[in-house]
This record gives sequence, C-alpha cells and structure tokens, in this order.
Amino acid sequence: MNNETTILLGNEAKEALFSGFNKVANAVTVTLGPKGKNVLIQRNRETFLTKDGATVARNIVLSNNVEQVGGDFVKNLTIMAESNGGDGTTTATLLAQSILDIISIKEENNQNFLIDQLDHLETKVTEFLNEKSVPVNEKTLKSVCVVSANNDHEIGDLVYKACSMTSDGNVSLKPSIDDYRIEQSSGFKLKSGYASSGFKTSDKSCHLNNVWTIIYDGDIKSYNQIIDVIEYFIRVTNNEKLVNSLAIIANDIDEECLKSLVSIKNKGSLNVVVIKAPDFNDKRESILKDLGAYLGCPVFNKDNFNFKQDDIEKLGIGFCKSLLATHDTCMIIEPVYDEEESIAYEKHIDNLNKLLDEETEDYQKTVYQERLDRLQGVLVTIHVKSDTQIEWSEKKTRIEDAIQAYRSAKKTGILPGGGKALLDSSSVVLSNFFQSVLKRPFYKIMTNGGFDEKYIKEIADSSRLKGFNFGYDGINNQVVDMVENSIVDPTGVVISSLKSAISLSKLFITTGCVISEIED
Repeated sequence: MNNETTILLGNEAKEALFSGFNKVANAVTVTLGPKGKNVLIQRNRETFLTKDGATVARNIVLSNNVEQVGGDFVKNLTIMAESNGGDGTTTATLLAQSILDIISIKEENNQNFLIDQLDHLETKVTEFLNEKSVPVNEKTLKSVCVVSANNDHEIGDLVYKACSMTSDGNVSLKPSIDDYRIEQSSGFKLKSGYASSGFKTSDKSCHLNNVWTIIYDGDIKSYNQIIDVIEYFIRVTNNEKLVNSLAIIANDIDEECLKSLVSIKNKGSLNVVVIKAPDFNDKRESILKDLGAYLGCPVFNKDNFNFKQDDIEKLGIGFCKSLLATHDTCMIIEPVYDEEESIAYEKHIDNLNKLLDEETEDYQKTVYQERLDRLQGVLVTIHVKSDTQIEWSEKKTRIEDAIQAYRSAKKTGILPGGGKALLDSSSVVLSNFFQSVLKRPFYKIMTNGGFDEKYIKEIADSSRLKGFNFGYDGINNQVVDMVENSIVDPTGVVISSLKSAISLSKLFITTGCVISEIED
C-alpha cells in the first residue's frame, strides 16, 4: 500500500523548501573558517564531534517531510561540490544560501531574468578567478592540505607527504589501531571510475579487497548476459571467505543490468563493481591489453567469452589484492599471479621498452611512455590511526578532502584564502545583490570568529586597499599577505563552490511544485 503524499505549489512550496534548506545550511556553515565551531552529532546512540560541513549535512533528518526535501538540497550540493572540486562544500552551501535569500525576495515573474544574471555571475567571476590564480609551490601545497584537513597540521603534513610520493596525488586510506603511517604498493590506474554511484562502499569511493577481475572489451547489454558468471561468483565467494569481491571492466553496460548488480551488492551477496573502460578505439584497446598483462589474464570480447562458468575455468581471470574506484578513476592494486604470468608481464614491459627505443616520432614515443608509466605505477596508502568506527569515518572525510584539495591545487593553482578571492571578485559584478553573495564567505568566516559587522567591514575595506593577496588571518587576528603566509585555497575548489551553488539555485528557481511522501 502506497503512503500518502503532501503536495505544495508555487510560493508555498518554495517557502517550505527554503525553510528546510536554511535549517541544514545554518548547521553546516557554523563550521566555516579557522575559528568555525564544531558540531556535536548523536548517531546510533554514539556521539561525535565534527567540523566537516558535508558530514553535518548527511546526518540531519528534519521532522517535516517537505522541509526535508529542502534539506536534501544541501546534501546534494555537498555531493556536487565534492564531485567537481573535491572540497569547498561549506562555502558552496553558504553561497547557495545567500543566492536563495535573494531569490526569496524577488518576484515570481523575474525567474528568467534571475537565471540570466546567475549565468552572467558565473562567467564573470570564473574569468576573474582564473586570471588571478597562481601556480603552487611546496610551501603553499602543504598549506592547502593543512587547511582542508580543518587546520590539523599532523594530518595535513601526512597527506602532503603521501600525495608527493605519487605523480597524480593518488592515495588510498585504511584504518589502523597503531600510529599513522604511509605505505607504498604497485598499482595500475584507469582514468575512468565506477559505472554507478551505487557501488560506493563509502561516501566518496568504492574500496574492495581480494578482487577477481574480468576485463571485457565489449558492451554488456543485459543482466541475462552475465547471470551465469554472477551466480558462479556468489557460490565461490561463499566457499572462499577470503575472496568475496568481483570487478568487471567493460566498455558499456545496460542501465537495468547496473541496477541488478547494485542490488546484489547492497544485499551482501557479492561485493561487485563495474568499471567503465576508458578512452575509445585503439587507445582503449591498448589500455585493456596492458591491464591484462598487468593482471596476468586475457582480455575477453564477444568472440571468445560468453560470461559462462566454463569460460572462466578454461581461460582464467585476473586477481588483485585491492581495488579503489571513484566516479572518475580506478586504481587496481597489487596483482597476484603465478610464475608464468609474471614472466609474461616482464616480457610485455620489455616489448614496450623496445618499441619506445626504436620509435622516432615524438607523439608515439609519448604514447609508449604513458603506457609504461601506467604499468609501473604506484599507489600510496595512508594508515589512519582510529580507535572507533566513528573516529575513522570523521578522519577519513577530512583526509579525503585534503587529498582532493592537493590534487585540485596542483592542477588549477591557488588563490588567497579566507574568502578574500570571492570578496574581491565582487568588483566585476554590477548587481548589489550578487556582490553581497560573493562577500558572504569572508564575512561568515569572521562572524564565526566572534566579530561584529562594523569591524568586519573595516577589515574587508583594509584588505581590499592593500591588494588582492591581502586578507584576514583568523588565527593571528591580522591582515596579511595570504599567499605569502600560505593561507590559500585551490582555484578549482573556489570556482567549483560557486558553480555548484549557482547550479542548485537555478534548480530551486525553476521548482513550482513539491510532492513528498508522508512517512507512516
């Protein structure tokens, strides 16, 4: 029997959504800045403290079902910001809240005009921030990690050291009852991730251990196509307690088949993930061929593999100690194979080195070098000291934020932190309303530090007079050169925060009705 639903239209719907959004956003944004406050959360009869905005949002359930829909906007916003920039979720929430404040006092018939203004705001501010961005150095990169770990120097320094050991900042995490430590292992990285977020084993990633691996250079068009293999592995993993995971790497997969596999994973029958093979045509073929050599297994296609138990027992498949996947990357870690497969892998490496030595064209030499780098890649693992599951979850979130911030800063450069970059970007916007939006993070950081609006305005004016790099050092309570003092934000994170906030705000503007189920 279906539950009853609540239906709200027009302004009534938006008011309820806005109320729910504000309740969650207010709880999230108290954490912003170096003197932002902790949030005490009780969950499953356990209590813990956090200063991570995304964690706060995920733990709020409102009593009013329509307001909860508005609260879910914040949760979706944090997911969007994390996906695009890896961090900056609290700033994105604050910016969206400021925009929605403006929308709530505008007339309904200004909808299209507001959307045009938001598009203009995004374009002008993004251009301004990209022009002002500067490359990172060792000092500022380390600072980015510390700031993103909520100014925890021990964790920030650990993340910087771990990320610096890899070419792309690719780092995995494991809980540990001992001290923090860093471990290096071999890994093969694909520039594509899980085919569905339903495969995630944590908030941001899918991490499997002891993984059987099938490489299929083709499309999976239905669940019936693979049902025999899936049932086989469910039986195998029930018998072999140390091996309970399966990864399928394929070019594409049917949506209904994905849903079936996610359901199997959620039921606990089999830890399964589907990874979409990266790139196209010849490049994809060479990547899969290299991966097959790395795992010591064949690359299957529709001509030699029918997803039957007999095929697996006759042809064999790959096996690795661990697999770590996000929405856009996958790391296959420490393959396990016999002596014959090991010799074949070494011969594959030797052959690529020979092709590289004999090649005269620069482009093709680069292609061969990329393939060798991928085959001989490394994965760095941080073992995170944590005595309880809740402590592990809280630290893991902060460390993941710091890792993503490191990668973003290295790729996109840095800007002065503390909300100063957005404060100065207000100069390229004509609308007084949207100028106030861009100033809000700077003001909120200082408000969380206990200062009144008059003093904050004096500091803001003083900072702007001294120049773009100058802002407010909340720890030492003074205006300083933020870049010189390594109080910085990754450019990509700042831009992503604004884009995510604007994207959600446009969705809010165009909402004319809310239909929400009433829980029994």
